[in-house]
Amino acid sequence: MKKSIKLTMFVSIVALIFLAQVPLTPAGELKSEKELRTVLSIDGEPSMIRPEELKPGMRIDSTNWQLVDGLMLPYATEWLKNGKWFFTMSDYDCMPMATRVAEKAKQNIGKVTLAPNGDLVNWTCGIPFPDVKPSDPDAGLKMAWNFYHSGIWFADDNACTNVGVEDKDSMFTRFCLDKYGNLTLQETTFYGFQWSGRYYVPPIPAIPGYEHLLRSFVVVPRSPRDAAGKTVLYQVPRDPDVPDDMWIYLPSIRRIRRFPTTQRYATQAPTDYNWDDTYGFNGRITDFTYKYIGEQEFIWPHYKGHSAPSEFKDICMPWNETAIISKCYVVEQYSKNPKYSYSKKVWYLDQKSWYGCAFDIFDRKGERWKGLYAASCDLNPIESRDSGKPCLYGGSGHMVDLQSGHSTTSLQKGAQGYCLFATPNVGLKPELFSLPSLRLIARGGTVR
Repeated sequence: MKKSIKLTMFVSIVALIFLAQVPLTPAGELKSEKELRTVLSIDGEPSMIRPEELKPGMRIDSTNWQLVDGLMLPYATEWLKNGKWFFTMSDYDCMPMATRVAEKAKQNIGKVTLAPNGDLVNWTCGIPFPDVKPSDPDAGLKMAWNFYHSGIWFADDNACTNVGVEDKDSMFTRFCLDKYGNLTLQETTFYGFQWSGRYYVPPIPAIPGYEHLLRSFVVVPRSPRDAAGKTVLYQVPRDPDVPDDMWIYLPSIRRIRRFPTTQRYATQAPTDYNWDDTYGFNGRITDFTYKYIGEQEFIWPHYKGHSAPSEFKDICMPWNETAIISKCYVVEQYSKNPKYSYSKKVWYLDQKSWYGCAFDIFDRKGERWKGLYAASCDLNPIESRDSGKPCLYGGSGHMVDLQSGHSTTSLQKGAQGYCLFATPNVGLKPELFSLPSLRLIARGGTVR
């Protein structure tokens, strides 16, 4: 009996000493049961893994997926666990923002403020709040604006086409895979243009006479056949109280019709994207509210070469890719419109560049609906021309509908295969983004 009591006391003391080492939340409370079980290695689960233990060149797959559990979107971890996907840890951290972007950001410190409606005051170009503090009550909104104007995806203009580039076979391609393994390709010619907030191509920082506009897009589907030729012109004004303009050319009736802006959150069939999902988020910042959640180490895809569609298995993700670890700000986005398709979107924003690494999307019922990874490239053609230094550049996108089992990967198709970025700053003319040009492009006219 005495031996039993002594043994019990000894076990209790050891347990108390061990529990004293369990990480606490900032509020001083124990972590969740799942996290606690991981720390204590209960039921054979692994010990807590620190990101620094993930070495460059390490392959992550079904044999060691536990190393990244909690560091990625949940569906990605499940794919690793089930052997549907693997990746290799990259040999470097997330690259910083481009030189000119960083210079413009410094100029905005203490200059740009928020209006009562959440819009920007005194902003002309660049990241508006580079010095935002997490303790700021408006931190979530300011971080959202930083992402929106980071200049990583968009540049002053870009083209997923053969306009102004040497590669005449260039095309923006989305691979859409359903849960039964049926693959549909959407091939699109895409043009983007920045009217305000320009970094590189004169006039800077805005096109004279068009300061009321922010950016424009022309999207020309080439396939599948039922979507071919339905060309869209999309105009985004600076004023948040002025609705966007969307126009569509319908080849069946050879007419241009105004597109309801509510279509912005309708799915771009056959993909899983809606119009607001472009670049991770391309909607109106002031149509939403934002809540800063905290910081997190996060793993997301990164590329150094080409990915061929033949490498897709039963999920629409390039099969052999690399990944990097970034320290991210986590921001939750909520729509002010109760009829909006998403109830919540969780953003993971890289702290160095304000790049949107990933987005976790929930439906109106509050259930997880979609996941979006915005992959990066290690070659930035903008920065190469500007200073000769490499830096982060927006690349591919992967979106998954977790409820339907459908997934989409977006890649740039060229003569050398599938690369992961559009061609920036090719010198597109403002006249391209007009109704007469919309009709010309849709009818097969040539853009110069």
